[in-house]
Amino acid sequence: MGIEMLKENYFMLYPVYFELNKSKTEGRKYNKRHCLESIKTQEIRRALEACKAEYTFEPNKKHPRDVLNPGRFTIKRSTGRMELVAGVAEKMKEHREKQNASSSSVKNTMGLIAKKKSKKKGKK
Repeated sequence: MGIEMLKENYFMLYPVYFELNKSKTEGRKYNKRHCLESIKTQEIRRALEACKAEYTFEPNKKHPRDVLNPGRFTIKRSTGRMELVAGVAEKMKEHREKQNASSSSVKNTMGLIAKKKSKKKGKK
């Protein structure tokens, strides 16, 4: 497969493209409404699978401006690139919201009931 063929039929995604804390010059590629903080490759993979996109993951590839965060996704162009990016961003945000909602609530596995505090009446 030639390089021209690869450019026409595939596009690349690096985690830094979705990093909210990065500027465009530091490697962020998409609008901030499509970005999140501290993106992991597992989140992108989960979102790509939810969008049913054909992709390959290359764990050793690194973006030149973000060498500390390895991983690259090569995605086959089946729909528009920005449509897929918007879908991936939406799925990542949904997953984060579900994860935050489940971790913020304390689960009462033993069925304990909180004790009500009595109000003390003071002098007026």
